[in-house]
Amino acid sequence: MFAKSTLSDANKKGTPRRKRTIVPKPFICKVCLSCFSKKYYLQVHYMNHTGERPHTCDICGKGFRMRWRVALHRRIHTGEKPYACPVCGFRANRKR
Repeated sequence: MFAKSTLSDANKKGTPRRKRTIVPKPFICKVCLSCFSKKYYLQVHYMNHTGERPHTCDICGKGFRMRWRVALHRRIHTGEKPYACPVCGFRANRKR
């Protein structure tokens, strides 16, 4: 019924196509053979297989793979809500 818009249709309208750069991914997971461009990405991914969670909440002990997630989680305990709506003033603990 309706024609689907494709990237080639966008180019016909004068919209320039972005060139994709191919990034080499030399770091390969030995468990599932997923490929990564950086060693750090492989290390974090490997934690999925081992169950390792090196960063823990100092209040409840919940574990996380990345330190920034602990900081977000800690807001649950402190009640901090740093994000406010400019229209109605609703406050939230994370940006959406």
